[in-house]
Amino acid sequence: RRRRTLLAAGAVLVALALVLAPWLAAALRNTVEVPAVVGLQQDEAVAALEDAGLVAVVSSAYMADAPDGTVTQSDPPTGTEVPRGAEVRIRVSRGEEGIALSDSLHGLSEDAARRELERLGLRVSSVQYQDDGRLERGLLARTDPAMGTHVPPGSSVVLHLSSGMVAVPDVVGMSAPDARRQLALSAPELRVRIQDEDGATTDTGTVVAQDPPAGVRVDNRSSLTLTASSWIAPTAEPSEPAPPSSEAPEPTPSASASPSPPPTESPEPSESAEPSPSPSASATPSPEPTTTATPSPTQSPSPTSAAPSEPTGQPPSTSPTATPVDPLPTLTPEPEPSIDPPPST
Repeated sequence: RRRRTLLAAGAVLVALALVLAPWLAAALRNTVEVPAVVGLQQDEAVAALEDAGLVAVVSSAYMADAPDGTVTQSDPPTGTEVPRGAEVRIRVSRGEEGIALSDSLHGLSEDAARRELERLGLRVSSVQYQDDGRLERGLLARTDPAMGTHVPPGSSVVLHLSSGMVAVPDVVGMSAPDARRQLALSAPELRVRIQDEDGATTDTGTVVAQDPPAGVRVDNRSSLTLTASSWIAPTAEPSEPAPPSSEAPEPTPSASASPSPPPTESPEPSESAEPSPSPSASATPSPEPTTTATPSPTQSPSPTSAAPSEPTGQPPSTSPTATPVDPLPTLTPEPEPSIDPPPST
């Protein structure tokens, strides 16, 4: 039984040696196998070779049967053992062979672009115009197919020429520096002037108006005027409190218009009429002036109580200049006849 166990263990060791021998040999020689990269995209193939410790050397060629950017060949081929750090050449397809539409066509006149395309074996199928803020009218803005691509020989190309016009960008609400930068990008040929609300040139403030307005198509070398805000908050006007002060004096003359002091002098002649006993009996006139309060002319009947004082009572009647009040002249004639009979007796 021990012999059988030893024979089995030996067989396992031999099998492992046979399996690990190539790897051990490669490790001892410091070599690696070239990984499979054919069919991968260029970036993927380069990454796989670098992970294996190899260096990729890329070349390209036009190939009608392989998509653009695809690896079509490796040298050495897949599975070959090569020293670590060795170079592996891979070939990448550039797609179907064609003619490059160079970026140098941009900005050419129509005639110059036609001559260049004819030289390349291409033909112009049509000419169209489009707005362009950078090119004068008639210069080539773009092609279809686009510049920078490849086309088969004999292909047709559409020319898109500049119309020499541009739609005015909307810069209202931008700061003056931001508006200038925006116009430099979208319509660099426009002559831009920024002014304040008084017409003076400025480079500060916020754009509140533009002339021509946004969206209007203008010649791409015309002028554009921007108006920037220069608003200042108004201060309080001192003239506003003046009207109340002018109205204040008006009620004061009305209050002083009471000519009561002159009528108060009228009671003085009534004191001169004290020798007549009748005024003492006529205490009733005194409440009348109390009811009328300020209009003291109502006390005028007291001097009329003495018959001889009537001539002297007329001047006091004229003295109260406050008689413009209607009730006073109407009241004075009524008590006079009623009071005159007692003194006559």
